[in-house]
Amino acid sequence: MHLLSKSSLISVSAAVVVLVAGCGNNKVAECNTLIEAINKGHGLVTNFKGNDAAAANKLAEDLDKITKELETVKLKDEKLKGFQSRFSQIYQDLGKAFRTTGKALGTASAAQPTQAGVQQVQKAKTEVEAAGKAAEQAAQKADVLATEINSYCGGKSN
Repeated sequence: MHLLSKSSLISVSAAVVVLVAGCGNNKVAECNTLIEAINKGHGLVTNFKGNDAAAANKLAEDLDKITKELETVKLKDEKLKGFQSRFSQIYQDLGKAFRTTGKALGTASAAQPTQAGVQQVQKAKTEVEAAGKAAEQAAQKADVLATEINSYCGGKSN
């Protein structure tokens, strides 16, 4: 089950063009470091091909690891620290959505062919749909944030 389309998550550039101003070199280095960490999470989500509980749970675990890695990136630029914090939250939200999906898919696949089992499947379906909406909202936030980062890191006046 794909919760996100490949184009809807993040369009962060893989590298930032070196800024003209000499004092911008630290900013460029920090931008590149941050973007590299962000792109790891982007790659995980856009390359996700699973449609079962185990795959969704694995992606949630991997997003947790990426979030921790992203949070350890050392930055001095306050604006970049803000981007870092916001992307960490986005990856936490995505991890939670995939974890919820994994749990619901596991419940649905274990349901017995009884009335109670049908109710479990219906509940799981509702949970997966809600998780999909949460993931889509996180993806939309990521798109906006990626644009902000690209503008800040690629702009000549900052």
